[in-house]
Amino acid sequence: MPALRVVQDRARVVAGWAAAGLGLSIPLSTTLDNVLIGTVIVTCLMGGRLPDHLKALRNNLAILALASFFGLVMLGTVHGDASWGERLRVLWKYNDLLLPVFFVPLFADPEVRRRALWAFGLVMALTLALSILLVVGWQSPVSWIRGGPRNATVFKYWIAHSLFMSFTALLAAAAAVRQETPWKRYALFLLAAIASLDVFMFVRGRTGQVVLTALIVYW
Repeated sequence: MPALRVVQDRARVVAGWAAAGLGLSIPLSTTLDNVLIGTVIVTCLMGGRLPDHLKALRNNLAILALASFFGLVMLGTVHGDASWGERLRVLWKYNDLLLPVFFVPLFADPEVRRRALWAFGLVMALTLALSILLVVGWQSPVSWIRGGPRNATVFKYWIAHSLFMSFTALLAAAAAVRQETPWKRYALFLLAAIASLDVFMFVRGRTGQVVLTALIVYW
């Protein structure tokens, strides 16, 4: 039993770090997202936290609604002439509906949330810096930087880039009003302003512009 407890404790630690790591991977790499999501699911099951996740399912109507919709989709796969392989392939496209069951209890931990926000903030600050460099004419030596002076996207195409940058502006502004050190507060407001400029002026994504406008009103 002590050995099992050690394995469970370590699995829970890994689950928390993997969940926080999505803050880094989501703006960068879909492949890394999938690796981290798989790690979270496996380590949550290994960590013996299934009762916590089922409790979250019972107590949170939003999670319950998503899981119920997945159940309806799964029920729908029993009807029709497609092969079972095809049915499972289509069903797997909706697996995101079950992810809150695993992630909500993990992000109830303030430390996991803090790590995830720091990871997202740092990678988006890097993204913004590279985007500004593209605007002023920098020529990227690597093919995985997607944009140029007229559409200064970096790691993602313009819709995803502008969406992530919109939330970067919101997070920076929200952090600024809570910051007591003057220079840090001004730096965060400057980051929010430049991120907003990036969305409205330097990237084509109209979706991001609509989202950022809504976030500004919300903020």
